Amino acid sequence: MSILRFIKENGLVERSEKRGVYLLDRLEGLKSFPFVGDVRGRGLMAAIEFVRDQKTKEPFPRSQRFTEKVIDLAFENGLVLYSGTGFVDGVNGDMVMLGPPFVIEEKQIDEIIDLLVKTFSKLNP
Repeated sequence: MSILRFIKENGLVERSEKRGVYLLDRLEGLKSFPFVGDVRGRGLMAAIEFVRDQKTKEPFPRSQRFTEKVIDLAFENGLVLYSGTGFVDGVNGDMVMLGPPFVIEEKQIDEIIDLLVKTFSKLNP
């Protein structure tokens, strides 16, 4: 059986859309951290943007290497994230992205959120 046939026959694209709604809903709660400026995504591909100031959306200076701090702490906690920098002006702008598999369960999304909370709780920007 081909991969594409398996994806289609098991409705994994439609399933990822539903799981993506759940993921984005759970990620919204991370906005309680003062350095989370936005969360956005489509399907199971999601991003968390980090800012120095939530009101003005002012980015951290690139010299602070905020994304790298998040990536390192998350990895120490058992979570692998994709990094992104420079999207504000080509230099500044920090974010991380999540791209869980199509077969992820809600319970596993909850575990990701728990790891993100654990990670973000250790940050002092």
